Amino acid sequence: MKALSLIFSLLSAISPTHSNSLDNRIQTAIYEPVKAQIVARESRELYATEKNRDLIYGLQGIEMYPLVQIRNTETNDTFYASTTDKITLNNVPIDVASLDTIFPEYQTIWSQVESTEPSYKNIDYSSGFAPMEYTKIPFAVGRFTRPLIKSSLYNFLPDEFTMWTSGDTIFYSELSPEDSLIREYIKNKYAGLGTMHFSLDFIVDGDTISSSGAESTNKFGIKDDVFRVSVRPEYNSVSSWFLSFMNLPFNYGSRGLNDQGPAFTHQTEHRICADCADLVVFAYRKYFETAEIEKDLPYTAATMMISYGEINYLADSMTIRDDGVISYNGEPIPFVSSKGEKGVMSGDVILWGYSTETKMCPHTGIILEDAPTIKYKTVYEDKFSIPNLFNYLTNPIHYPSVGEYKLVPILGEPNGILDMNDLCSHTCFDVTKIEPIKDLTVDFSIMRF
Repeated sequence: MKALSLIFSLLSAISPTHSNSLDNRIQTAIYEPVKAQIVARESRELYATEKNRDLIYGLQGIEMYPLVQIRNTETNDTFYASTTDKITLNNVPIDVASLDTIFPEYQTIWSQVESTEPSYKNIDYSSGFAPMEYTKIPFAVGRFTRPLIKSSLYNFLPDEFTMWTSGDTIFYSELSPEDSLIREYIKNKYAGLGTMHFSLDFIVDGDTISSSGAESTNKFGIKDDVFRVSVRPEYNSVSSWFLSFMNLPFNYGSRGLNDQGPAFTHQTEHRICADCADLVVFAYRKYFETAEIEKDLPYTAATMMISYGEINYLADSMTIRDDGVISYNGEPIPFVSSKGEKGVMSGDVILWGYSTETKMCPHTGIILEDAPTIKYKTVYEDKFSIPNLFNYLTNPIHYPSVGEYKLVPILGEPNGILDMNDLCSHTCFDVTKIEPIKDLTVDFSIMRF
């Protein structure tokens, strides 16, 4: 599968100056590494910790360091060594020696830990959980690297725009210049977001010890002891938390310990996997939690999820004009910035295929943004060829040019109203995607919690 787009800078530590408090007590002896793990420090923090991270893209950098527990083979005493001496474990500062002092010739291999499949189905298994498998993909070798992290398995933007129609997928193999332009806009704006897991191999004298990685799973999927970084685009919004889930696999019927709860056991809550409705619920739950809004929204199916919100726009009263603008009862639907205003806003829930008669909803996602409009500019394009050049040189009056003028699409400002080029995000038997609304079925209603 094509290389993917979760991209963010990971700065592996260049060994800092250590305090000599522990180094001075280490005598010449035989040492062996017994445990390896990853610790990390945000740019605003003094100490590196073992905690998984939720980061804001562009505002919070992160440095990851190896932390190795080491045993003195003569005394059986153990201590920690790293490339930084400022580390806390379980919120308690620890005394740390220098890895360079203990093992001058060590090497590290940093790897991404990713699901081997983009899609699973819990509903196909009597146990309630589909077996999920993971693979370890090395991206940096050595101690003092500054690697650029790229997800290597998934892509949040499909190679071909698709149309979702009640479970069937229609593929469009050719992209127009306008669609290609929007595609590049999406890739440039949303690169670097989503969730990745990491593992570390520590190698010395031909022996390797590893942090928790692809093998660390249970019936839910990957365990919390595999180091995780989730990156979102802004501090607190529904769409921000939604996009922090990119790169994680889809799982039809994602669930917790059982169908009744509790929410903290749910696969989605632990950044393991999600189906379409559970991803919407996850984004709103995190938004409510961060905004300190006391509102309970349980993990549930799309059809039952509707009872917790309010449908503002029904598909039966929505029409699409020739220019792609979506009207409701004959009036364009404006983009607004406040829940108190009438219109749509980023994070509103899209209900694809919702039936007012049966109250059933087969698929859901969110409105992401009022996308830039497409405008056109005139450019001159050279069409160099020997015949063209010969004609121009021999008869410049009759052949005044060897090129031609063309209309080329460019991005303009958003138009402030909902149209078919505006962007949505959803997951459907694949990792989370970002697509223009027009590339899915046009039969949708819109609701808000």
